[in-house]
Amino acid sequence: VRARLLLSTHFMTGTPAALGTARQLGLDVRVLNPGPGQTFHAKADLAHGADDTRAVIGSANLTGGLATNLEAAVALRGTPADAPLADAWRWAEMLWRDERT
Repeated sequence: VRARLLLSTHFMTGTPAALGTARQLGLDVRVLNPGPGQTFHAKADLAHGADDTRAVIGSANLTGGLATNLEAAVALRGTPADAPLADAWRWAEMLWRDERT
């Protein structure tokens, strides 16, 4: 199973080292910087198997947000055909294939 990481680099420090580490760990990495004055700021973790699909969608950043802020998230679990999960996967795939990555 391949893991993928899609992120923006606008506000990150240490980005080259972090991306290198992610690649060394076997992640497929893409960077999406939509354009001037815009950043990719979505936070969604998606996983699926043949009959089980999961998503965690929330506000926590990969920086201090997980450790120092009060954050919120929703966890979804179901089948690949369940509409909210299917929609989340379509959205994520659309971003992964965005020509700006």
